[in-house]
Amino acid sequence: MIRLYSLSLLFAAFAGVALAADAPPAPAPAAPWAVRLENVPGHDSPHALGGFPDGSALVVYRGLAADGARDLHFSLWHDGRWSEPKVLIADGWKPAAGPAASPALAVRGNRVAVAWFSVVDDNPRIQVSLSSDAGRAWQIPLRVSEDTPDAIVAVALLPDESEVVCWKEGARLMLRRLSPQDNAGPLTPLAEVAGPLDSLRLMTLPTPDENAPVRLWLDYGAGGHDSASVVTLPSLKQLAVQDNTCACDTHITLVRGFALSGTVVSRDQAAGTVTVAHGEVPGVMPAMSMPFKAAPDIWPTLAPGRQFLGRMEEREGAWWLFDVRLLGAPGK
Repeated sequence: MIRLYSLSLLFAAFAGVALAADAPPAPAPAAPWAVRLENVPGHDSPHALGGFPDGSALVVYRGLAADGARDLHFSLWHDGRWSEPKVLIADGWKPAAGPAASPALAVRGNRVAVAWFSVVDDNPRIQVSLSSDAGRAWQIPLRVSEDTPDAIVAVALLPDESEVVCWKEGARLMLRRLSPQDNAGPLTPLAEVAGPLDSLRLMTLPTPDENAPVRLWLDYGAGGHDSASVVTLPSLKQLAVQDNTCACDTHITLVRGFALSGTVVSRDQAAGTVTVAHGEVPGVMPAMSMPFKAAPDIWPTLAPGRQFLGRMEEREGAWWLFDVRLLGAPGK
């Protein structure tokens, strides 16, 4: 169905994924939450940093306990300070020599995935965990590797809430996607790699719509040589069909904006706005009252006093409400 485009690093064709040379993505702008490195928790340990729309940040790192265990910790940068570090996963791994491998982070809005290498009961593995609230809470880790992986790992988030993880096993780079329902897809070999990896990075390229192929930028270093390619997956619509294991109607989830819960304070019909008192939207904005634009079909339903769940997104400098679900009766 999908073919593997030829490069010197490729070794075979396989269904569902393609790899091709392409131009590098534009460099990311400087993070507004940047702080002095020595102030970051775990800065002297293998770590990964990620930033969120409101200027907050997250660091995930391998702490070092007195007994030599390198459990995974995280801390949040918010209101000008780092939070007290917490344990993300306590797997008790004690590397025999040298520092543990760094975890990998991917951020999309206030959604974040972390992938890491560990050894549990003498069994090497790659695991991944997801947070939907900018790192406040984490899902139970899922194992994605099946054989004996190397320690370096990369992760990316797709627009349908799925994660894609890449790592090396033996002489091959491997890729696996986890569906929005946390079902692991097939292991896909990407390329032959001689010698150990020096670096590995995976990031999502823009996807115009649900019918366009999903593309990921992949680059890695091995043996003093750097390689870069584009991994091409099926479209989001095709992926949704593949994920459908219940014989029910296929639903494509394109994650737009951010979830919020709120109460309507007032309406301004002339401006077409609704003032809403809402709770914190982690990684996006604090709890506050603010005006939102609303489409004509939902504006009349948002009477003062109504509580609702919905989503918000920024469009051309204004915040809009959509996908609104009313709660209770007016004034209740």
